Amino acid sequence: MPNSQFPENNVTGTLTAEKVATTDTSATSLDVAGGITTGTGNVALVGTDGKLSGPLSTTVIDDLSGANLTTLNASALSSGTVATARLGSGTASSGTFLRGDGAWEAAGGGATSFIGAGSGSTTTTADTMYGSTSISGLAVTDTIMCTWSFTNSGGNILDPRIVQGSVSTQFSVCSENNINGNNSGVSYVRPCGATNTSVEAMGLLAYTSGGGAIGAGLTVADFTGSYNIGLAFGLAGGTTVWQVQFYKIKGS
Repeated sequence: MPNSQFPENNVTGTLTAEKVATTDTSATSLDVAGGITTGTGNVALVGTDGKLSGPLSTTVIDDLSGANLTTLNASALSSGTVATARLGSGTASSGTFLRGDGAWEAAGGGATSFIGAGSGSTTTTADTMYGSTSISGLAVTDTIMCTWSFTNSGGNILDPRIVQGSVSTQFSVCSENNINGNNSGVSYVRPCGATNTSVEAMGLLAYTSGGGAIGAGLTVADFTGSYNIGLAFGLAGGTTVWQVQFYKIKGS
């Protein structure tokens, strides 16, 4: 029935035609009760429920491509994760970070990690090591950071310093003067020298390179080995509450 025209009434039954056109501009100008199959490939375009047949594929939509979806908002992602390969170039791992230009890069220096901590109260007057913490695997470019505090009651802290293993084996030949009253601060231990052949410490209250030393300074081999690190001091009467924390600052 080529180019057929029908009056404005319902057409029922089977309609076979080369072309069906309607001049009706209403929302129901073409009302099909069943599904719609189109084309030479008999593509089921619309189901019997009136919805486009899914899933979306090139069978239903020609040249289907996600590149044409240009207005998706990332806030619409309510579940799942985005693969790291989609975030930037390079290889993502536990040792890399995503740069601002979209590239995965090896992590550089400055990363700080917790090693261990200790705290307590003491009336011991003898020189004693406190907060003993196991450490290993340091590189010559790394730094140990020690945060500490003293709360004194009726006494003074004598010769506080960072030591390795015992009170007689301290990092470098640096040692601080006595501490009166309450105090807190940060100290550092790191290799030094033109070829990193020795170890230095920034003391508890200020940088020092000598004075009041107990024991010999340690070498880089001692610094990078496996050992216990701690805070040593004596007490001139009274009671002190002490706290110490150790961190590793990764070198570049």
